Amino acid sequence: MRRRLPVAMTLIASALMAGCTQASGDAAVFAGPEGAASVAQEPSTLPTSAAAFGNEVTQAQMDALEQGASDYQLALIDEIAAQGSVSYELAKDAAMRTVDCINDAGGDASYTESSEPGAGPLPGFLANGDPENEAAALALIDTCDYQEAHWVNYLYQVQPDFLAWQAVIDERRLDARIECLEDKGIDLPADADWNLVTGEIHELPEPDLYDCVEAGM
Repeated sequence: MRRRLPVAMTLIASALMAGCTQASGDAAVFAGPEGAASVAQEPSTLPTSAAAFGNEVTQAQMDALEQGASDYQLALIDEIAAQGSVSYELAKDAAMRTVDCINDAGGDASYTESSEPGAGPLPGFLANGDPENEAAALALIDTCDYQEAHWVNYLYQVQPDFLAWQAVIDERRLDARIECLEDKGIDLPADADWNLVTGEIHELPEPDLYDCVEAGM
């Protein structure tokens, strides 16, 4: 099964997941770029070359077929395989089809996207559900996501160009988080990396933890 990336942009209404505070989207619980439940991790296993990305596409084709992706999403993945990249238009199309799927099934969803200086736009969706039937609402969102967008969204975020943008952003965030930790009296070595910084942040009490999670965002 293709995993969700920290930068995935699936949004779920705060009524469904009260108490979580994630990433740069305050109108709803934001399962994406990074947040309190996902302090930045070093993306050491992500593809950084065209050949590695091609392997990801091949795996996505097999996983999507096995796990019931729609014919339309399968066709999009085939197009990605032919192009060797995922265009913004393809990613947006998949996200909008997810919105239509949720709405057609009686849910409430809308298209949205995020962007940061130096990075490309990240298509996604905002979905609201009945807080009295949380399990059913989340199941509907997952079903439509996997049917229409999951693998296209994953490939969009692990293609080399997107990872290059993300690397610049991650470096800026790492610097900001190091500064935050030092402001709170934590001494760090000059070569502090994501893993070390992440561990130190997790050791902080609240609200200091959230201050450093949000640094650089």
